[in-house]
Amino acid sequence: MRIKSKKPIKRKSAHQKLVDEADAWATAIAFKIYGERCILAHIPNVRCGGGLQGAHILRKGGMYASIRYHEDNRLPICRNHHLFWAHLYEQEFYQWVEVTFPGRIERLKQIARETSAKFDMKELICVLKHEWKIPKESELSF
Repeated sequence: MRIKSKKPIKRKSAHQKLVDEADAWATAIAFKIYGERCILAHIPNVRCGGGLQGAHILRKGGMYASIRYHEDNRLPICRNHHLFWAHLYEQEFYQWVEVTFPGRIERLKQIARETSAKFDMKELICVLKHEWKIPKESELSF
């Protein structure tokens, strides 16, 4: 009889824990700005569901990594609208953003061009916490 070996538990690095915490704070800020409801609930053919997320307007990596935590780059979007509309129909999503928030995409691109993607994560988390004075850490999920 052969005993299956258990896969080792993958532990998060200290840096990844900081990234997760910063993401949680940035998402909480988006919820505070726009409310805790899907901002795309009116989009036809996709029903809201799957939990609310702090979705990025411009992708969080690559050339836009420097604006990953920028307050104007996040919107509260349910999982269904995030994955099945914003990602699948990206051009339509960008058109909606442009109509709803005129000039925001170009401003975010300009900020990304002018900003370094290197962050001191601990400093970033302190700024997010103190500038916004939002939920206690125990209320955030990271």
